[in-house]
Amino acid sequence: MFKKLLLSAIVIGLLVVSCTQNTKFEGFTKGTDNVWYKVHNRSGDTAKVRLNNYVTVNMRYYLNDTVLFDSKELDDKLVFPVIKPMFQGDIYDGLKLMAAGDSFSFAAVADSFFYKTANLKKLPGFVTPGEPMYFDIKVLKVQTQKQYQKAENQKLQRQKVKQFKLMADYVKKNNITTKPLESGLIYTTLQKGYGRKPAKGDMCQVFMKVRAIGVDYDLYDNFGKDPLFIEYGKPFDTQGLMQGLGLMHEGEKAQLIVPSDIGIGRDGKGGAVPPFATIIYEIKLDKLKTKAEVEKIRKALAQKNEKKKEALKKAEPGKIAAYIKKHNITVKPTADGLYYIPEKEGTGPHPEKGNTLSVHYTLYNLNDEKLFSTLDGGQPFKFVLGAGTVIPGWEEALPMMRKNGKAKLIIPSSLGYKGVEKKAFNIPPYSPLIIDLTLEDITK
Repeated sequence: MFKKLLLSAIVIGLLVVSCTQNTKFEGFTKGTDNVWYKVHNRSGDTAKVRLNNYVTVNMRYYLNDTVLFDSKELDDKLVFPVIKPMFQGDIYDGLKLMAAGDSFSFAAVADSFFYKTANLKKLPGFVTPGEPMYFDIKVLKVQTQKQYQKAENQKLQRQKVKQFKLMADYVKKNNITTKPLESGLIYTTLQKGYGRKPAKGDMCQVFMKVRAIGVDYDLYDNFGKDPLFIEYGKPFDTQGLMQGLGLMHEGEKAQLIVPSDIGIGRDGKGGAVPPFATIIYEIKLDKLKTKAEVEKIRKALAQKNEKKKEALKKAEPGKIAAYIKKHNITVKPTADGLYYIPEKEGTGPHPEKGNTLSVHYTLYNLNDEKLFSTLDGGQPFKFVLGAGTVIPGWEEALPMMRKNGKAKLIIPSSLGYKGVEKKAFNIPPYSPLIIDLTLEDITK
């Protein structure tokens, strides 16, 4: 449900574009409310899309030489409600010309999208002022609000049953015999603590690892790192976590199995965790502190981390030099410090700003440990070159490549994430990145 609503919000923003009264688009027909459209197929269905209907569509929008979005690349079908037109030429007027099974194209002025919808003060470099922007739309399904809500409820119910079974299978597989509490929380002591339990307002200094059943990576883990401080009695993450903390003694370590009713519920967690998923916390209540004590600790940690960042910054050139020597790399860096090491030439022209690129990449640290790879999921990463959506090292390297070309990149932090820690990939501040990159395709 969360993902559907998120996509709806995106689409509402993306579709709010207008055509000026004096603009003409070759091959398109001007309809009522200044909508410019072209019919590719009419299904024969006479039930047209109406206000407040929910439509499921395939949609692609693009400039003359650049595809900006294609719904076929989404994990889910694209569904959104048809809202009131905001002005003449709004694409929502165009949708009301269509029925289920119809395929239309619509044309608008690109400036309208970037100035009005994206709220930019300046057009991106790959956009020519006044150039046309096109939307290809095929309506797959039309539902009333009532029909849509019923289908969503049925889908959520299936998801709830699936996640409940996953939790039951996990409990059985791991021989967990602890009976759940009345709330559904399954609390298992892993290491006894002998201090007091937290009281409302206490600051709990904790270390914990968070996972979701059915998700194959940790959502959070600060064991061996700086402590996390949670104020007891104040909502934090899930109701089940706070209930579990209330059962712990200072120094105690426990496992909390938190079902969705006292966990993330029906909305999931930002696309990273599905609706109704069970959350598992491995948590240690290390110490109980006052707020004043925590403030001092946080200041000390901030100072320590700043010193650590400065040390990492100073050490980076030496680390890169050691890597270069270890791997017998003879390529000279660019003026910005990028090492571009071609491994396969590729064919055809080099990509240019505004092109949509499809790449596979594998990310390593300087110890040659793999941190992430698109090859594991089988889906390439797609983005528009020059749009500022990737790190500067990629923007500099990819114009040197050709289709099906391969290269190894050694990217200094100045062309990467600089002094920002990327916890999702376990990348500390001022870390050079090692990337094996394949340019799969170029769409102009």
